[in-house]
Amino acid sequence: MFDIPELDAMVIPKLDRHSLVQCSQVNKRWYRAVMPQIWKELPELRLSKWAPLRQVVLEDYCYQQQQQQTPERLEEAFPGVLDFDVPVLTRYGAYMVDFPDALDLVEYFRPTIKDSETDVPLEPSEYDLFRHLSERCPERQFPKVHLFNRHFSQPALVDLLADCILPWCTEWAIGEFYGEIIAERTVVSTTTLKRLFSKASAKLEALEINLYDVISDDKDLDLQWNPTASSDGSYKGMTYLRLMRCGGVGDGAWNFWHWFFQGCGDVSFLCLENISKDMLGNLAQAIGLRMPKLERIVVGDYSHLDGDEEEVQLDQGVVRYLDHDLALLFLASKGIGEGLKEIDCGSTTTLGPVAFQMLDMHKNALLDFESRGPASHEGLVRILSTYPRLCRFATINDLFYPSDFTYMDTPASLFVDWDEFIQSYRPWQCESTLHTLYIGIEMPEPMEDHYMEMHRKVYGRLARLTHLEELWLGHSPYTEYDEIEVSYQEDCLQLTLESGLEILGGLKNLKGLNVAHMEHSMGVAEVQWMVKTWPKLKSICGLKEESEAYLWLKNNHPNLTKPIWYPLRYYRDDDKEEKDEDMKAEEEEEEVVKMEE
Repeated sequence: MFDIPELDAMVIPKLDRHSLVQCSQVNKRWYRAVMPQIWKELPELRLSKWAPLRQVVLEDYCYQQQQQQTPERLEEAFPGVLDFDVPVLTRYGAYMVDFPDALDLVEYFRPTIKDSETDVPLEPSEYDLFRHLSERCPERQFPKVHLFNRHFSQPALVDLLADCILPWCTEWAIGEFYGEIIAERTVVSTTTLKRLFSKASAKLEALEINLYDVISDDKDLDLQWNPTASSDGSYKGMTYLRLMRCGGVGDGAWNFWHWFFQGCGDVSFLCLENISKDMLGNLAQAIGLRMPKLERIVVGDYSHLDGDEEEVQLDQGVVRYLDHDLALLFLASKGIGEGLKEIDCGSTTTLGPVAFQMLDMHKNALLDFESRGPASHEGLVRILSTYPRLCRFATINDLFYPSDFTYMDTPASLFVDWDEFIQSYRPWQCESTLHTLYIGIEMPEPMEDHYMEMHRKVYGRLARLTHLEELWLGHSPYTEYDEIEVSYQEDCLQLTLESGLEILGGLKNLKGLNVAHMEHSMGVAEVQWMVKTWPKLKSICGLKEESEAYLWLKNNHPNLTKPIWYPLRYYRDDDKEEKDEDMKAEEEEEEVVKMEE
């Protein structure tokens, strides 16, 4: 392009696809320089573009057959297709890296020309074309591959997955995850699973499994579990593992799962939903032996188990994890490094005294704690008071579907943690580290004598958290509450200057306040005070839209009425970075608007 290879290598990768195409039309030298970059990424194709792509692969396939003295019937089947120079795929296949969905490619590579009498395809099969594409593109990389029953029922496709697709994938998903709890009951044999996983490579970063049943067959006799085997599986490098359901009974199925866990040595993020209690025991053993790098664990889900609905959802496979189940997980995780850094317990979990006792083993490592199910209030306050590195604490549902079941109100008398002997607050270890607090605080009845005094004590406790950036006292601000039955918090903080709100004036780092679904008494004076006192404030969520406070805020500071958070329950680190970039871009756009105004 510039006749200077080093300069070409710096400039060309920074050009967008449209610019690259324009550069390729300048002259032959520029064409040769930019074509490898053009073919590096194969964009998501519209339906009308699949046929040309298939034709590119078919022409190259025929070219290879011609080089190998193709039988005459191929020349008859493709008249004129061999009359060309070296095809595009031969020239640039080695440069191609990023591909669209592999299973879509297989689908659209199906033969289109058939014998009119016998209905026999006169073209190579979709599997032959895909294998040919794979040979031409050794550096290929596919996005997430999602496998269902229909894929496992096709032996030729299973072979193709094992040989040409899965070893070049960074993410796999097996089974249904995003529909009904059991939208499709995925059933796979241990032999098929072992064949696929043994072909995985170090490129695999994330794996999601939801298997209703694992069928043991006679071919899996070599899946014997060796407790002393090293965790150096072929998929070493996988850091994210989500197990929604791990079916299977009997020695064959258990041996498979033990064999599978031997390759999980690099897993740092483990997500568990609705796996059986028996599997939980096996998994706890695997955590202690096979997952030395585990730092983050999510257990349970956000199912709403209220009233009669509980029986229905239990029939659909929802598993409740009780105190001793969680204690087993926390105890098994103790032997790994410093301990767990992030723990998230969903609404189908129950944290009791034994679980909190085991959780204390991680107190010097824990940074992020979330609990959505029933939990001991004393245990929750103990986390706040004794965990020295705690940065984020949440007992409010920050996803999109809150319910009474997933909302835990901590009594104000416990939250303030007041020492009656010295008439002062007991010091909390997290006072200089906590930056995010999602918590419901249950205030005493207004008629009680210490009602206003308790308000000031709660404000005083919150004021000691000087690094606080996000404070949620109400339900999720993402939800349209008219569509969901959820009661208001009636015994809550009033959040008025009269009740002592000015005590929070020292929270100079506060960026967001959420008071959704609370019977507070905030008015215009309180909102004006917040805007004036908290210099970094970006959002006040949950004000009733018909209230004077909301109308004043919307008219004078409209940007402060928008939520600034994203629910991050299942997000991995790269997802968080992407969300952070989106938020940063929004902030920059807002700054530009302010400057223009």
